[in-house]
Amino acid sequence: MWVLRIFEIVKGLNFMHTITLQIRNDNALKTLQDLETRHLIKIIESSNVNSPALPGEEIEIKEFKNWIRSAEENSTASLIEAKEKWANQRKQLQKLIG
Repeated sequence: MWVLRIFEIVKGLNFMHTITLQIRNDNALKTLQDLETRHLIKIIESSNVNSPALPGEEIEIKEFKNWIRSAEENSTASLIEAKEKWANQRKQLQKLIG
């Protein structure tokens, strides 16, 4: 999968757009590169991404697997215990502040 940022100038209409596209096949990428060669669009940024990430920060499969492995190896905490701990710490801080 390719991710492209494309800058487009629409001739005669005096406006431009920057869009981000996910290209899922090489033929579609070739078509966009042909448009750039003919100076109809300008590809600002291009990256070959193999990413499970939702829109936002990209993450490689290797990084994703490391994140999962790390999460599985670390201990978990009870949400109830965590809330109680933070509530106690909040009370202590409020006493110190006055």
